[in-house]
Amino acid sequence: MQLEKKEKILYQNKPKNSVLVIWFFTKILWSTFLFAFLLFWGAGFFGGIYMAASDHDNDSNPFASVAPLFKILLPIFAILASVYNLFLIKTYNYYITNHRIIFEGGIIVRKKKNISFDKITDTSANQNIVEKFLGISSLEIFTAGTGSHIAEASFIGIEDAEKPQNIINRHLKSSRSRR
Repeated sequence: MQLEKKEKILYQNKPKNSVLVIWFFTKILWSTFLFAFLLFWGAGFFGGIYMAASDHDNDSNPFASVAPLFKILLPIFAILASVYNLFLIKTYNYYITNHRIIFEGGIIVRKKKNISFDKITDTSANQNIVEKFLGISSLEIFTAGTGSHIAEASFIGIEDAEKPQNIINRHLKSSRSRR
């Protein structure tokens, strides 16, 4: 990360590994379900086309040929999704400087978001029941261009969302009082 002149890091953090528990239920299981659906849909669709075009008995099941493949591919896909998300969360970095907020992360698509304080309209600290149990929370940063329900950046899986939120709010208050 490249800092500008007279820019100092006020807050730096990474998501805690416990966020993987939440990602397991929200991302890994969902993507595995989607993969299974597409695999079964493909087996039915292409199996039906194959059976209609060939001299096979129409009473045979097009899913029978994909069932062994399904038993192998689905666990492999779930493991690959888990490993990918484990490495993805380790690439996330959150910074608050005296000039801006910075989010960096990604494996396949590397993202770097810079949000200057004059663009920020609001912040929101969130903690659902699972995050409360795991001792983590999320901080969402909103700008005027993203609307009231879509965060421009999110600091997920941090232990204390109030600390960065207070830093941001202090800077927002001081920058607005100077205007």
